[in-house]
Amino acid sequence: MSRFLSVLSRRPWLVAALVLPVVACGTTLWLAEEEGPSYQSPVRAPASLDAASTVVARVVTTTASMASRGELRGEVRWDHADAVPGLVRAAPVTPNATYAFETGETTATNIDVGKSPADSNIAASSTHVCLTARGAFACYTKGGELVSLGAGTTARPYNAQEFFNLSGILPVIPSMGGNGVKDGRVVFDPFRKRFFFLFQTRETPPASRLLIAVSKSEDPRDGFWTYADLPNQTNPDGTPAGQDYDRIGVNSTHFLVTNGMGAAGEIHFMYTAANLASGTPYTRGAWAHVLAQNAGPAVHQTTTTDAFWVNRDDASHVSVWAVRNGQVTRKTSAYLLGSNIGVTATGPISAPQRDDGTVAGGVPDVGFTNIGMDPQNVDFRNGKLTWVANESHVWSGLVSPSNVVRLVQLDVSSYFTTGVLPVGIDRVFGRSSAGDAAGSLFDYGWPAVATNAAGDIVIGTVRTNAAIFPELRASAWLAGQTDLGSSSLIGAGTASNRGGQYHMAGASADPTTSGVYLSQMFTVPAMPSGAWWKIRVNKLLGVNLPDILATSVTAPATVALDQTFNVTVTVMNQGDAVMPASTGKMYLTVFDRVNPSTDFQIAAFSVPALAIDASATIVVPCTISSSLGSLGGTWTIGPALDRTLVATEHSEANNLNPFLAGFHGNARVTFQ
Repeated sequence: MSRFLSVLSRRPWLVAALVLPVVACGTTLWLAEEEGPSYQSPVRAPASLDAASTVVARVVTTTASMASRGELRGEVRWDHADAVPGLVRAAPVTPNATYAFETGETTATNIDVGKSPADSNIAASSTHVCLTARGAFACYTKGGELVSLGAGTTARPYNAQEFFNLSGILPVIPSMGGNGVKDGRVVFDPFRKRFFFLFQTRETPPASRLLIAVSKSEDPRDGFWTYADLPNQTNPDGTPAGQDYDRIGVNSTHFLVTNGMGAAGEIHFMYTAANLASGTPYTRGAWAHVLAQNAGPAVHQTTTTDAFWVNRDDASHVSVWAVRNGQVTRKTSAYLLGSNIGVTATGPISAPQRDDGTVAGGVPDVGFTNIGMDPQNVDFRNGKLTWVANESHVWSGLVSPSNVVRLVQLDVSSYFTTGVLPVGIDRVFGRSSAGDAAGSLFDYGWPAVATNAAGDIVIGTVRTNAAIFPELRASAWLAGQTDLGSSSLIGAGTASNRGGQYHMAGASADPTTSGVYLSQMFTVPAMPSGAWWKIRVNKLLGVNLPDILATSVTAPATVALDQTFNVTVTVMNQGDAVMPASTGKMYLTVFDRVNPSTDFQIAAFSVPALAIDASATIVVPCTISSSLGSLGGTWTIGPALDRTLVATEHSEANNLNPFLAGFHGNARVTFQ
C-alpha cells in the first residue's frame, strides 16, 4: 500500500510567556496565545426565552420494509467491552499529533474515487478508523493500513455505489460517470460499537434514497448490514424533492440523520439503531420545523435517550432542539453570541491562497462560504453540546474581514427542567501565529470538533492566506484550562487548491485512549492516480498503543492423541505503536470459542516484536496428551495472545476468538 505514515513528536510547542492586558468587560479580552484576540461568554446566561414545557412538534414514526435490506458478510468478530487504559493528560497548549497517516497516491489507495470536494468525515472505534470523502469510504487499522469491508471486498477505498451494489441494494445509476452517490458521512456508535455510514443517491426524485451501512462489529472487516431508505419528500409545490448535504449523529437509542431536501427544507430522521445494527426491521421517526432548517444532530458520547440538534438561527442566535418521548422541544439561548463585546458576525468569506500557477484566472480562493455559518458537527458529552462553525470577523484596528472559527459550548443539563441554556464557551479564533508579521491576516475555516472522555476539546481547521498553501491546524482547549491553546501545524498543502474545494473536516473521539482523530482534505501536486488531493488523518492527545490479533489459524484436518502436529498462526499488530515480543498459548475446546480459564492448554509459543501494521507467521508444535482422556469427534483449536500482558493494547479482547462467525477465527480438528 502506497501511503505516508509517520509517528510524530509528542513534544509541546515552546510558547513564550506574554504579559498582555486584561480589559474590563465589554471590550476584547487579550490572551497569551498565538491566534490573537478572543472573546468568551459569561459562565452562565439568563434563562431560556422558551418556556421549559414548550413542545413545538411531534415525531412521526413508520416501520420500514425489510425488502430494502442487504448484507455483506466478512471475517465477523464478536462484540466485546474493551479494556480502557488510564487517561493520559496533555500539556496546556495544543500538542503536536501523536500519530498521522495519509490516504495513498494510486487509484487503489486514494479515497478520491468519491470525487471532490472531499467533505471528509472520520470515525474511530477501539481498533479501526473509517473515512468518507464525497461518494466514497475506506477503513484503516489504527496504524493506517487499509482493510477490507467484508466478504467479496478487498483492502481499498470503495465508491459507495459499488459497495452497495455488492449487497444487492443499489442498481447501477448511469449518471455522474458511475458516481451515483454523494455526501458520505460516518459516525461511530459507542453504545453498540458499530460504524454507521450514510450516503445520498443521485437517483431521479422521487426515487432518490438514503443508503445506510452498519458494521457488524467495531472491526469493519466483519461485514455490514446495508439499507436503502426512501425519504419520499416533496417540495412546497408538490414536486418531488431532491436531497443534499446530510449530517448525522447517534444516541443510545437512535441513528440521527438530518437530510437536506432542497426547496422542501431539511427533515430530521431517527432510525432505531439497535435494529440497524442487527439486520432486523427498523422504525424510522421523522420531524421537521420551519425554524430548524439548519439544525445539525449531535454525536452523543454519553448515554441519554434524549436526542439533541443545534440550529444557528442567525449570526448571534442559537437554538437547541431536543426529542424526548416523541415530543420535539426548542430552547433558544438568551445570550447572544459575541454580544459581550458588541460584535455582530457576518457570513463566511472566501480567502486568498498562494498560487502555484495551476489554477486558471489568477490567485485562487479557498471558498469557506459553501457551508455558511451552520454548525458543522455537534458533540454531546456529560450534558454539554460543543460545536464549531465558520464566520467572518474584523479584528480591532483592521479594516478587512478575515474568516474565523467560532467555538461554542452549551450546557443542556437543565434543558428539560428549568429551561436554562447557559453558554459556557463562546470563542472566536483565527488571526495570525507566532512569527507572522504584525497585523497580518490569516483565514481559518471548515472546522470540526470532538471532545474526549477527559473533557478536552479538539478542533481541526484549514488556515490560509495569499502567502501560503492551505495548512491543516489543530487547536485544543484542555480540561481545566482557561482558554484555547496555541494551535499546532498538523499538515500543509503543497499545491494550489482547485476551485476552493476543501470543505468540511472530520473529528472523532477515540473510545480507547482519550485521543481525538481529525481528518481533512489537503492539496498536493498531481499524483500517479491523477488526483490533486489526499485526506490526512491526525491523532491528537491520548496515547499510542499496539493491538495484536490472530488473522489466520490453520491446523491439520485430523489429529491423534500423543502425536505432535503443527498449527500455523499469523499474528498482526494493527495498532499505532510497536508491540514488544510476547507469549501466546494454544488451547483445545469442544466449543467454537476458546476460554483460557477452562480449556486445555496444548502449547505455548513466542511472538516476535511487531512493528506497526507488521505480521508474523508462527508454526506452533502441539501435542494433545492422552492423559486428558479418550477424546473423539471434532474439537476447536485456537490461540490466546499476550498471555503475560507485556503491553496494554487498544483492544485486549481480540487477543483470542477474534471473529463472530464460523469458529471465531479458530481451527477445527477431528480425532482419528
